[in-house]
This record gives sequence, C-alpha cells and structure tokens, in this order.
Amino acid sequence: VIRTADYETVLLAPQLAKLCAREAPQVELLFLEQTQGEAEDRDQIDFFIVPRPVGRTFGKRMERMALWRDDMVCIAARGDTRWGGVITPAEFRDARQVVYQVGERSALARAGLIQPTSVLEVAPVCEVPNFLVMGAIVEEAECLALAPRKLAQELARSRDVRLIEIDYPDRRLDIDAFWTASAGARRGHVWFQGLLARAAAQLPA
Repeated sequence: VIRTADYETVLLAPQLAKLCAREAPQVELLFLEQTQGEAEDRDQIDFFIVPRPVGRTFGKRMERMALWRDDMVCIAARGDTRWGGVITPAEFRDARQVVYQVGERSALARAGLIQPTSVLEVAPVCEVPNFLVMGAIVEEAECLALAPRKLAQELARSRDVRLIEIDYPDRRLDIDAFWTASAGARRGHVWFQGLLARAAAQLPA
C-alpha cells in the first residue's frame, strides 16, 4: 500500500508494475491518494512517497529513503505564442494560472512544502486536486501551470503543451519514501524498498 499523489503514481506505477510482473507477479500494488485533515494509522501504510519537506512533518520516528530529484517548470499550450523559452516570476504572476489544490488554498505553508514555487501562484482561475488534469486545462484555456519537470515531460507527450523554464531560484523538488518502524518490520518490506529504488533509478532524467 503506497500513499502518494498522482504525480508520483504516474511516474512510478508503470516501472513498479513492470518489475513486479517480471520478478514477483503475485504482488498487488495499491496506490492511494494523499489526504488532508484525516486521522490515519500510518502503520497501515507501507510507504508514503512525498516531497521531502512534507515527509519531515510526519515526525522523527519515520524511516526515509531518497528516491529522485526533480525541479519545477512552467507549462503552456504549444500554440500560446505569448511566452518564450523562459518566463519570469512577474510574468507568471500576471498570467492566468491553473494550480494544484492542497486542501484549502489558504494553507500556503502546506502548499510550500509540496512544491517550492507555490508562492508564485497568486492568480488562479482554476484549482484542481491532481496534477494530471492541469495539462488538459492548459491546452484548452491558454493558462499557465507549474509542474514537476518529469511530470511536465509526460504531459507534453500526451497533450499539446510545452515546457517553459521559470527564472526562479528555488525550484528543486526532492521526492522520498517514508515508512514507520512497524511497517518496515513487515515481511517483504526491505525487498520492496530495493524495488522502489530500482524503479526510481529508471525514471527519465
């Protein structure tokens, strides 16, 4: 059981499913979306795959394994010629924006933990609960959105959108796996840690 967001699922699930099909076809993968404001027994979840600052809020008793490093970019419709290859923070703030909604948008501190460029998202015209739908909206509505680069590359393959670099210093995004000691003691957990590491290593640069 893996609790994460759709961004991590769309990248990891195909790699994990491929490895499991080859090496452990009896394993069933269950991905659950992150929840906000709900009490949860963390021992019942095998892995939380989240940005490192989010995982650190779980407390010091959680085990951690680094998975991959990403950075934030801007996406725009391919036919939207208003923008060059780089956009400034001021230009992004002035544009219509689609934003990833983290519970209540008023929880800006929480949004900043999930992605470091959230402070630029000051003019949302659409707020969505997952990253994947942002590509469809950007393609159709001439909006801009901020997304992790690896996800943006996936969106550019399936949608008529392109990547724009954003001239902002704090773009880095580290994704880690977290788990409790109780979860880590379960049979097969150490083996799956290795599988996760291998799947993450196969992600595109």
